[in-house]
Amino acid sequence: MEQLTDDQYVEKNGAVCPFCGSEILEWGSIEIEQRGATQEVSCMACGKCWMDRHELTGYWVVEKDDDYCSLRADGISHEDALAVLAGDMQKKHAYR
Repeated sequence: MEQLTDDQYVEKNGAVCPFCGSEILEWGSIEIEQRGATQEVSCMACGKCWMDRHELTGYWVVEKDDDYCSLRADGISHEDALAVLAGDMQKKHAYR
């Protein structure tokens, strides 16, 4: 496989190794920078490592009394809070 370009990698949502195409990836912690963040990614298939670049593109307004903020204040992860708000009843019952 030929190495993916940045555009091809983004088109695949960063969910494949840009070197071998494998989906067996491991992501490290996110390092916050001024206008974005970086995150180390490793391919478990070919052993290559690279850094994903995350860029600040805007913001999402959340009211203080919003259910999302209440869920996050209770220590619920971003993904789980969104699932609860989207109506995932199984998760909603686990947190109520």
